Amino acid sequence: MRFDWWTFGLQTINFAVLVWLLHRFLYKPVLRIIDARRAEVEGQFAEASAAEAKAKNELAAIEAERAGIAGEHEAALKTAAAQAEEAARRGALRPKPTPTPSSTGRARRSLRSAARRFPKRGNRLSISGSTSRAACLRRRP
Repeated sequence: MRFDWWTFGLQTINFAVLVWLLHRFLYKPVLRIIDARRAEVEGQFAEASAAEAKAKNELAAIEAERAGIAGEHEAALKTAAAQAEEAARRGALRPKPTPTPSSTGRARRSLRSAARRFPKRGNRLSISGSTSRAACLRRRP
């Protein structure tokens, strides 16, 4: 096997031309596309981080507003409770009267006397009238 310097030189020149062509027409355009995509992605990351910071600021503002509303709510509840206690002390809020055994007894006596006064033929009318009268008696304090 013999080494030919002319073949070696021509192959070296051929390889150099091939590298130059690939560099010029393939490698540089691909690098430009990659750089453009990298710049676009970095821009999107910057926008995302700005949006995240804005969202965190808005969240902090909303939480502060909620805390303020909760404080106002608590203050309103305390004020209402104090007003209710004051009204109860002054006697403005009195419990509703409940029917006493004496008023219930009066109503029953009235029903019995009405049943004795009216005969059975008009029983419905007498009972409804007696019932309404008993209800009136029951409402009296």
